[in-house]
Amino acid sequence: MVAMPGLQSSKRPYHIDMLPTEILCRIFDQFSRLSSSGRRRVQLIILLSHVSRHWRSVILIDPTLWDHLDLDSYRRPDILRIFLARSNQRSLSIRVGWPKTIFWSSEEVPEFNDTCRALAEQLQRISKLSIMGRNSTLRHFTSRVLVAVELPHLQHLELVSCTDLSPWLLGPFRFNPNVFSSLSITRTMIWITDGNGLAGVRRLVLKKARLSFLDERKIPSTAPPANPATIYTDLPNPSFSSLTDLEIHAPLVHPVPGHPAQPISNIISGDIFPPLPFAPSFRTDVLRSVTLSSLSLSVLDYATNSEVTPELLARLFRMVSMAGLQELHLIDLRDQAIGGFLQTLEMRHCRFSYLRILKFTAVPLEDIVKYSEVVGLEKFGHLFSNAFPAVRDVHLAKLDPMPLVEILRKVTLWPMLEHVDHEGKVLNIRITDQV
Repeated sequence: MVAMPGLQSSKRPYHIDMLPTEILCRIFDQFSRLSSSGRRRVQLIILLSHVSRHWRSVILIDPTLWDHLDLDSYRRPDILRIFLARSNQRSLSIRVGWPKTIFWSSEEVPEFNDTCRALAEQLQRISKLSIMGRNSTLRHFTSRVLVAVELPHLQHLELVSCTDLSPWLLGPFRFNPNVFSSLSITRTMIWITDGNGLAGVRRLVLKKARLSFLDERKIPSTAPPANPATIYTDLPNPSFSSLTDLEIHAPLVHPVPGHPAQPISNIISGDIFPPLPFAPSFRTDVLRSVTLSSLSLSVLDYATNSEVTPELLARLFRMVSMAGLQELHLIDLRDQAIGGFLQTLEMRHCRFSYLRILKFTAVPLEDIVKYSEVVGLEKFGHLFSNAFPAVRDVHLAKLDPMPLVEILRKVTLWPMLEHVDHEGKVLNIRITDQV
């Protein structure tokens, strides 16, 4: 703020205080949505309200400044209720970030329960909810606020476990398929009352989580089981029927992604049945964009610190190729993940036939290009041309583009290629120079 010249010691208002209230509120709104201030993560809007009486009066009467709340403590539910009241029945965006230092015993915590009740009373208004904490904290919170109740206006849910222990199953949740459109889970899992509640989800993010959500038959649900007489012949309808954007980061991988490792055994009768075939939980004609990140950090599900193999990651790529993707983004592809990617290209019938945009971020391209020395330049070009026949744009970031530039001058990798972009700059590659 700059005071008017010669009036620093007067009681005349500052320039910013002379702005119309509507403009001042918009400035406060933009500023309050920035990152935390660092003072014990006190909300920026609260800090602004303590600058002057005028600012405080403006802030307290504008409900739009109170419809996005960050909670880093459950100690003052009375203050939380005041903040919620100031939002004046507007839709709420709430982020709950409770630290690892919260531990649970058999005793109830009255303040925690009261905070949960305050939020549960506002379920009709909550549209976006992000929760981070230990597994036990997540379970205590969700069981008191979200489980087995209707979530009529919830559009986005993010659940983040801040521990590296085995994922806990949270739920069941009753989503409104006409509203719920975005789900993000990190180091945890959820189960649902009915797969139809996921029908409106357009964006799914799995971080260090199990991939059971990709197989319709493995989505945890309280819905009645399928008819045993037709379970092998009828392909179930996909729950994520509207899914267009899928992100997978360092997942927990089943020994054979997409297929059970062993036949199914009936414990009572002792009968052995063949494994159920993989049933995509997404519509292959609807899913358009997939991001695969940090696959080299993936580990086997149910096996502590057991790394996945290139063969398993190749099967994961194969599952993804089933969809008619238009965009594929590979991030931090290294070591066995590169081996899995190259093995995928050698699989029969593995083609990203409709892919138009291919992105590489933080990927050592030299490790991919070296494979041309193993299989030969001609076969290397054929593998990429066959797998990506329609790619027009390749985007590169946080990597050295020269290995790709040099190989493109020797062989055609993408027959329809038009542009190669490196961090916003189009590289000078003459497609006519390709052989």
